[in-house]
Amino acid sequence: MKYRLTTLISVLTLPISAYAAPTTFKGLVDLFIGFIESTIPVVISLVLLFFLINITRFILNSGDSGVRESAKQSILWGVIALTVLFTLWGIIYFLGDSFGLREHF
Repeated sequence: MKYRLTTLISVLTLPISAYAAPTTFKGLVDLFIGFIESTIPVVISLVLLFFLINITRFILNSGDSGVRESAKQSILWGVIALTVLFTLWGIIYFLGDSFGLREHF
């Protein structure tokens, strides 16, 4: 089953990867920045969901100190992850705009 799924994904994405092959350095950087731009919002959404779930755990388990401490620690890591991701996203946009690597945002 795993082999079939891998083969199916490879066959379906082969035309996309062949079409997107960069021919210049600017094209390579543009492809990399485009990949980062498309994945960061998905990762931010997942981290935000993790953060909100842990806030809910923190509120609902107010009587259990062990669960509260665990949720508090997870909330802290969620805030750190969101800060790093938003900073990375801002740096990518700043560099792309400053050096003219991206024509559209």
